[in-house]
Parts: sequence; structure tokens; C-alpha cells
Amino acid sequence: MSKSKTTIAAAIGLAMFAAPVYAEPANDARTIAAVRQLQDDVELLKARVRQLEDEVKLLRQASPSSTSKRESFDTAARMGRVRLSNEFLEEMSVVVNGVSYRLLPGQTRTIQVPPGIFTYQVLQLQRTIQERAIEPGEEKPIRIFTQR
Repeated sequence: MSKSKTTIAAAIGLAMFAAPVYAEPANDARTIAAVRQLQDDVELLKARVRQLEDEVKLLRQASPSSTSKRESFDTAARMGRVRLSNEFLEEMSVVVNGVSYRLLPGQTRTIQVPPGIFTYQVLQLQRTIQERAIEPGEEKPIRIFTQR
């Protein structure tokens, strides 16, 4: 081989081995930059989540029962009320929508029922179940008394 062919072969060989060496640092630099950017993004997200958690904690401490009161008020506004009054001189049992309530003499009790049809029965006085309609926010009285 001539000196020029040897030089060309050496240059090609060197280029073949050198090319990957020069290509890798560029890829490494981009990869490192991308990883750093992702790490920065993750840190920012973590900080934002901590901030949101702190804000939620402060809101809960500021008004711990306001949510439950509001939900209770909203639910009550959507419900109807049945006011049971026992004017008998003895204890009476009233079943409203399948749930039994005992009323002492002179006792009054108000219970919430969903709007629409509700059922009731005064066990000591009525043989059959009674049905009534009720609207949201409406109150229906049921008086238990002696007819003269």
C-alpha cells in the first residue's frame, strides 16, 4: 500500500471510530438537558401539590362544619317534613315509610321524607296504611287524637 492509501485508510478508520465518540456527547447533552427539565417540572408539580394541600388544610380549619351544614340545608330544602303529634293520653306508634316511631303522650316529632308519595299508619288506630303526597319543603301534620 502506498503512503497516501495508508493515510486515507487510517483517516477512514479513525473517522469510523471517532464519529460515535463525537455523536454520543451531543446525544448525552440533549438527554441530560431533557432529564434536568423533567426533574425541574416534577419539582414544580410537587411544590404546587404541597401548596394546594396547604390551602385545602387551611380551608378545612377555617370552616370545618360549613360544608356539612350547607349539605344538610340543601338536603332539607329538597325534602318534605311530616309532623307527628300525639294528642292521646297514651304512647302511640306511627310507621312512616316503613320506619316505626314511638310518640309519648303530648309529644310532637318532625321527620323528613322524600317528596312524592309517603305512607303512614298509626298502629293502634288504623288497620290500613295511608298514602299522602308531599312537595319539597312542604310540611304535613299528622295529628293522633281521640274523636268525640
